[in-house]
Amino acid sequence: MINSELLILIISTFLIVFSIRYVIRIWQLPPGPWGLPLIGYLPWIGRKPCVTFLGLKKKYGNLITVNLGGITMLVLNDWNAIKATLIDRKHHFSGRPNAYISDTITGRKDMALSDGPVCLQQRKIMVNCMRKIGLGKKSMEDSIMEPIHELIDILSNYNNKNMEMTTIFLKPTQQILWKLVSGHKLKDEDLEKFSNELDYFMKTCRPHHPVNMMPILRYIPPNGFGYKVVVNFSKSVRNYLQPIIQQHLIERNKSTDRDFIDLYLDQIEEMSKTSASCPPYDVEHLMGSLWDIFIAGTETSNTLSRWTFLYMAIFPQVQQKIQTEIDLIVGENRIPTLDDMPQLRYLQATIMEICRHSSLVPLSLPHRTIAPVEVCGFKIPAKMTVIPNIYSVNYDTNLWKNPHEFDPKRFLDKDNNIKCPPHFIPFSVGSRMCIGESVAEMEIRLILGCLLQKFNFSLPKGQPEPTLEAVVGVVYKPLPYSLHITKRFVN
Repeated sequence: MINSELLILIISTFLIVFSIRYVIRIWQLPPGPWGLPLIGYLPWIGRKPCVTFLGLKKKYGNLITVNLGGITMLVLNDWNAIKATLIDRKHHFSGRPNAYISDTITGRKDMALSDGPVCLQQRKIMVNCMRKIGLGKKSMEDSIMEPIHELIDILSNYNNKNMEMTTIFLKPTQQILWKLVSGHKLKDEDLEKFSNELDYFMKTCRPHHPVNMMPILRYIPPNGFGYKVVVNFSKSVRNYLQPIIQQHLIERNKSTDRDFIDLYLDQIEEMSKTSASCPPYDVEHLMGSLWDIFIAGTETSNTLSRWTFLYMAIFPQVQQKIQTEIDLIVGENRIPTLDDMPQLRYLQATIMEICRHSSLVPLSLPHRTIAPVEVCGFKIPAKMTVIPNIYSVNYDTNLWKNPHEFDPKRFLDKDNNIKCPPHFIPFSVGSRMCIGESVAEMEIRLILGCLLQKFNFSLPKGQPEPTLEAVVGVVYKPLPYSLHITKRFVN
């Protein structure tokens, strides 16, 4: 009897202490909505979490605590909150949370979805390799232009016809990256296969996916909320990459053309000669890096291109103004080049406004605190998941005049020079900012400049007018649409 009473006392004391500590911890966090046991606020998160979070700002402020599927998260709900964390305290907020789906796929051996010393060194390796192969530099221009010329030939066959635009930009964006990364092009049959699976993957692999919140749901028939499809896609990509890496391992010393894989393998070999304190690197880390490029690089560039030409058709006056600028600066006898871009200011401003208005990646990728930190008077514990709401910045009336209007002139000053405010963060900000930003910018400038020089893009007659509504995922995509293509000049 005494033992039973003692056991009850111990359990009661433990529960009381645990409850007090939990209440104190929650009390020190920013305010936020209450949810249900286990699932938290998930039933009210809605189709567009970025919009839901922005709506909560009115009641709870710019730092919000929300529980999703039993995981307590901190939402950064405006520019001040993002600056105070991802910039002013960037080291404390540089981690990545564990997410069951992505961890299963990459084993946290990639750069984008992992953290810690290995990730930091891997980021340096990737940046170094990308610089050496010319990514983001003018030396990359020829590699970009070859697929663009192929794209021009395809569009020429649709003169005075309607064209479905969902996949038209996928091949050139993937070929641009893969020629530089692996030294060869993707085969058409592989491209078609990956494009269909990649689309489903990006819809499924969002941070607030039910399987990330409650991994046991992966066993629910028929496919575990899409989990099985994602895993099969991962296997397909790995099966495609492994022989390419193996071929580079055999032939890289014989080749004079150096690509990303060659240079990364060189780094692995070099680092294996250093002290034992150096983080371990192997082919699996290269596989993780290639996975990042395959997913993030191609998906972002492809989707941005799709948004860009949808905006051109919906806002024909903007399209015409860009064409007038191209005609004045470049003419019709040669194609636009990177050297022309500093003078094609309205074109650049339009791309910036498309990035803002479409909110391509509205919630960015989630961060995680790597140590306790105090922000804006709140004590944030270590290992807390942090969600930057980029959408809230893009539509903040305190930062932008009439943010719901599409107006490229907001990025031009009175002298018609480009102005880029610090709160323009389409590729996030801080230590986890996307390393492929310069590549994406270079691609879309050349694609938009070259295609608008040659063609007019308009809404098809007799068809429902497309909208700017998005397909929700990690990257927000436009709904499928078609455009009417006409040549501007007759050969």
